[in-house]
Amino acid sequence: MMNHFFLYILLILLWTGCSSTPKQPTSEFTEDVEKEFKDIENSVFERPFQVKYDEANDYYPQAREEKKSVVSDETLDLTKDKDTVEEVSKEGPVGQAMALCYSDKGDDGFKILQSQARFQQKNPTFFLALGNCYFLKSKYRMALLYYNKARALNSDFAPAINNIGVVHELNGLHQNALSAYTAATKSRPLSSTPYFNQAQILLRYNLSKLALPILEKLYQTDNNKLEIILALANCYLLEGRFGESAVLFERAKKSYKLPTQQLLNYAYILALTGKKGDAKDILGDIDSQDGNYDQSFYAKLKQEFGL
Repeated sequence: MMNHFFLYILLILLWTGCSSTPKQPTSEFTEDVEKEFKDIENSVFERPFQVKYDEANDYYPQAREEKKSVVSDETLDLTKDKDTVEEVSKEGPVGQAMALCYSDKGDDGFKILQSQARFQQKNPTFFLALGNCYFLKSKYRMALLYYNKARALNSDFAPAINNIGVVHELNGLHQNALSAYTAATKSRPLSSTPYFNQAQILLRYNLSKLALPILEKLYQTDNNKLEIILALANCYLLEGRFGESAVLFERAKKSYKLPTQQLLNYAYILALTGKKGDAKDILGDIDSQDGNYDQSFYAKLKQEFGL
């Protein structure tokens, strides 16, 4: 009986193993699922080519000055001219995306970045661009996430370090911001942006003596940038160098439309240097409905100098 049982099993094995008409395999998926995935090829699962970091493209794009106050709103390279956005757009897909984000076309910028994600996982500039696009949409936590991702790929990546400082500053973490700006200046000693941001933090706390050499050096490098002119003028004001401050404010007013608060500072300087008539003219041009200035300072200025 045992032999017959063994023979029965053997016959079954031989029959299934030697059949010349194998059964068609049945799919474990439904017909709808098969249709959905019928166009997928093995190439989809291949490791995509990874774009490498190019130091030549390691810079901060800059918005046009006539559109807004560049430095106060973003983290920008002050060594670049007004046409930087157009130049950035020529630097491949990531540059095009960043330029779109800086031109208020963030949705289009994100679409390009999304299409590039598979190829850019080792490129810190790609994550910098993502961070900048989120920053410009005021999504600062997302921006910080991608700036840190850029740093994870390159710990000395100055643009990301600087931008981390900007996010910290917006969140009121000024000590953290100052530390980030200082680290960025060490990573890229020739870049103006982190130095400027560093000086702005120092001026916020009236540390004008520390800010002064930074701003004077920046002014020597580029004396046509409005933000640098105004920062140095206010620094001279805090240092009691009223004549030098007045010269810079006058130069800025002739060439640019100044923010209301800066006009108030200029009027204050004029009043201190005995030019009350000129100060009164400036105060007369200020729109009382403009909320972008210290109204208590405005009232005190008019009262103290009889303007």
